[in-house]
Amino acid sequence: MSASTPEAKLDTLQHLLDLVTEPLDDSPLLTQARAVAERSGDRLRFPQHFTTIALAGTTGSGKSSMFNAFTTIDRSPAGILRPTTSEPYACVWGNLYQADELLDWLGVSPRRRFTRESALDANDELALRGMILLDLP
Repeated sequence: MSASTPEAKLDTLQHLLDLVTEPLDDSPLLTQARAVAERSGDRLRFPQHFTTIALAGTTGSGKSSMFNAFTTIDRSPAGILRPTTSEPYACVWGNLYQADELLDWLGVSPRRRFTRESALDANDELALRGMILLDLP
């Protein structure tokens, strides 16, 4: 395994955390580092064929409008009332079913998931296959 892979970097972090003993063991930064290592390990257990991109920002910054423009489907509500988006939305390029477990882990409700590909335009979207775009609240 190359030292630049996410798995190798996580192994290095975990090894470092395993070496830490008193009096640093209860430090808040160490607690955060352990939480990051655990969450990262959880993420790496999912198939790696999806690239997940999140649109994040302040309320009213245009995340949902950008999401709808990029997907060319108005699925995420955009409007003048704030906050408009109360739950994350996900658009999957590729097989939506294959992304279900990852989207469950990310906390995206099944009713807020859709796929951009169809039999009519699959070749047009081929370059984006394997991407998940998230619109965050």
